Amino acid sequence: MKIGIVTVYKSQNCGSYLQAWALKTILERLGCEVCFVPYKSTSGSIVNIIWKVLKCCIKLRFRTAIFLINRSEEVV
Repeated sequence: MKIGIVTVYKSQNCGSYLQAWALKTILERLGCEVCFVPYKSTSGSIVNIIWKVLKCCIKLRFRTAIFLINRSEEVV
């Protein structure tokens, strides 16, 4: 059986890739033919980042807003 795993590449951390790799390993042990289907995250656009920060501020989630700003500095 052929299986395609969709995972986010070029993300801030490697957790999604490591999880996909572990899933691939298990599926190959079960006899499946596995390949990765690359998916580029759109969360890096400046408009999306500003929108998310504004929504966090409206909901009084300032720590989350600061986290998003710090994370976006690495992307943009």
